[in-house]
Amino acid sequence: MEAEARLAASGTRSAEGRHRQRPRRCGRRPHEDIRRRQHHRQREEAISRPLDLRLTDTAEADLAEIWAYVADDSSEATATRLLEKIYAVFHRLQDFPLSGADRRQLAAGLRVTFHGGYAVYYLPTEDQILIVRVLHGARDAAAIADAGGFLT
Repeated sequence: MEAEARLAASGTRSAEGRHRQRPRRCGRRPHEDIRRRQHHRQREEAISRPLDLRLTDTAEADLAEIWAYVADDSSEATATRLLEKIYAVFHRLQDFPLSGADRRQLAAGLRVTFHGGYAVYYLPTEDQILIVRVLHGARDAAAIADAGGFLT
């Protein structure tokens, strides 16, 4: 008994005291039933639904130019594979619209993501992803913006 009193007086706790479990405020974990509640299900559906995808006429023209250049330089099969990979980037943006870097200095709300040497410029909104331009990374984006190339 005296030894325990001395330990308590000196400020040193016993091994049991250091690892006590803290009492919970309620009988279950706070996040236990979160997915079962109706309002959470609706929010979950809204979050998990991919956004609509739309391309501007300029973006479609950019993709046609890219395909023609790569098909002329390599082969049609290579050009088609490249466009399929670029479209895969579009689909990723539907699920993760804010994953691209902010480029508001070029246009309001504009973002960019990359695939290989190509930059995909897009505008995310609440319900859709608008692909504005698809350009080679060597192109001068600031000069294109000054010429109004990112306006929809």
